[in-house]
Amino acid sequence: MFKIRLELVPKSSMKDPSWQVKDVRLQDLNSNEVLKFDFDRWLSREEDDGEIMRELPVQRPGETVLPVHHYMVTVYTGKELGSETDAPVYITVHGEKGDWGKRYLRNSNNNTKFRIGQVDVFYIEAVSLGKLQRCVIGHDGTAAGEGWCLDQIVIKEHEHASEEYVFPCNSRNNDQ
Repeated sequence: MFKIRLELVPKSSMKDPSWQVKDVRLQDLNSNEVLKFDFDRWLSREEDDGEIMRELPVQRPGETVLPVHHYMVTVYTGKELGSETDAPVYITVHGEKGDWGKRYLRNSNNNTKFRIGQVDVFYIEAVSLGKLQRCVIGHDGTAAGEGWCLDQIVIKEHEHASEEYVFPCNSRNNDQ
């Protein structure tokens, strides 16, 4: 194990759940090893950065700790008529060290996301995945005009990283 992921899963009856997590302790029942993760962060839509999922790397004496990155995810919506969507969009990115889980793309550099010909930028905080291999993107289909023409996704480990991963799509996403 090299990271822990905590997610606050609200019940449908809850409006804005919040949980301030100081730390988490896990014990391996086979070895009795206790791992402590110092979070000191909120899982909340109203506090901190508004995220309800967080990852932290395992810290063991004498072992290298994986860095936490603020991945820059750039989403290019197609330019033809009807390319936009109002549906909530999610992405899961997989790398050589696992994935970062299903993350909804909420906070864009634009007031309205996923418009025709628009470029939206999002930041996802996650433990390093190493070399990125693939991504899965879709939407829950709950908004009017459920289709979406996605051109491509470009991901960098952080805003100033020179290496980028390009995931071309060039197709309409009607099935998600």
